[in-house]
Amino acid sequence: MMGGRLLTMAVMLGLAGCNSAPMQGEGASSDVENAAAPIPGTIPEDKLDNAMNAVDIMPGNAVSPDTGGPVYGGGSVEPGNAAGGTADDPWCPAARAAMPAARCAALTAQRDSLEEGVAAFNPPRMMMRGAATRVVLAIGAQVERSETVRAAGGRPADVQVAPVRIGRYMRAALSGSAFDIVPIGDPQRDLGMSGSEQWEWDVIPTRAGDQTLQVRIETFAQDGEGHATRLKLYQSAPIAVSVHVTDREARAEKIQTAKDDIKDTTGLLESLRGWLLALAGVIVAASLVVWRMRGFGKKPDDDKNDPSGS
Repeated sequence: MMGGRLLTMAVMLGLAGCNSAPMQGEGASSDVENAAAPIPGTIPEDKLDNAMNAVDIMPGNAVSPDTGGPVYGGGSVEPGNAAGGTADDPWCPAARAAMPAARCAALTAQRDSLEEGVAAFNPPRMMMRGAATRVVLAIGAQVERSETVRAAGGRPADVQVAPVRIGRYMRAALSGSAFDIVPIGDPQRDLGMSGSEQWEWDVIPTRAGDQTLQVRIETFAQDGEGHATRLKLYQSAPIAVSVHVTDREARAEKIQTAKDDIKDTTGLLESLRGWLLALAGVIVAASLVVWRMRGFGKKPDDDKNDPSGS
């Protein structure tokens, strides 16, 4: 009996040990599930690439590494991050940033496919300090040069024309240290299939004299879904035009001075006219006096006046 009880206790202890130890298959399955589960607040690796590439064209908009969404409010992005690459990736001349070779090849193809075009800039060469003036920039394909020049306004002979590279997403910025500049509409444009566009600004000169207005044009890349990115494929040299600004107050003073001079001259002429008339009257009166004095004291010729001849 004692041997049977011992055997029964040994069997029970063995069963208890088996129940407390995890099965090998179950343990392996649990480890795989834990390893595959994403960490809260992070982006899966297969989606991170797209999140970094879909950067909005607006300056200061970056991608948050925590949420994958855009970051607003003047944030900055390192060149490698903006391009969707890392510091270990090769340098891409087309994007001026480090990125994977495949993406660099795609951006290089975009850059090389930009269309040859022209920019026409024709601000008025004379402006008045404190007065708003509308300034126009037009861009178009090289084959539509004449239409682009006309779209800039003003005299065609005065238009400043420069070559540019045209893409779908473009931006134009006008600058000048002696002007207050207010853009009309969004500086960033989606040209779509048109290949032409116009930008306008209201320009208010703040200083008189010879001043300079200049405009710069940029073309941005697009991602695989056709959205604009912050990667610049092209940036033009500044297109500069000299403008002479007159002073409103000084001009008003000159006009008033000219009016006063005319008024004074008119008064002088009226005075001169009266003086000449008075002088003419004096001359006539003097002539009568002289004429009468020449005949004073002379008697009439009686012989010539006697009819009988005696």
